[in-house]
Amino acid sequence: MSGPSSDQTFEFVRLSDLPEMIEACAQMNDTEWGDGSDDSREMRRAAFRRLALAAEEEDAILCLAGNGDLAGMALLIENDLPEFPDLGPWLASLIVAPAYRKQGLSGRLIGEVENLAREFGHEALFIYTRSPQPYHSNGYQDVEQHHVDDALFHILGKAL
Repeated sequence: MSGPSSDQTFEFVRLSDLPEMIEACAQMNDTEWGDGSDDSREMRRAAFRRLALAAEEEDAILCLAGNGDLAGMALLIENDLPEFPDLGPWLASLIVAPAYRKQGLSGRLIGEVENLAREFGHEALFIYTRSPQPYHSNGYQDVEQHHVDDALFHILGKAL
């Protein structure tokens, strides 16, 4: 992966339109939240293959750097938490690669997922996170707090 340049341009595309990016998505997701095992990577590959095929209900928004690198991604999924079946869809797996951070890509990815949710006819979008601050600055409001083990998670929502 090459680093960004000062005149970097980015393109936002749907995974369903670029399924050859499944492996890169699985690798980025595993690097951020997985354990690096073969099982972890295969589970993520399968999830991204499913997303690439579910283009009328769920999808991933990919941020591609001008050099073709996967600079970031965010997912639009139907149900992230079985404990909250009435909430959805969900913005999930927001990741910006370290080399591309501090360029406003998180906010742009959030906006692209919101646009996709509107395109699919949704009137609200929800997020499950331990770090609500970046989402608050994008208009998300607290819906509920949820404890898992000793960690506090926030469920946030935004009317579209």
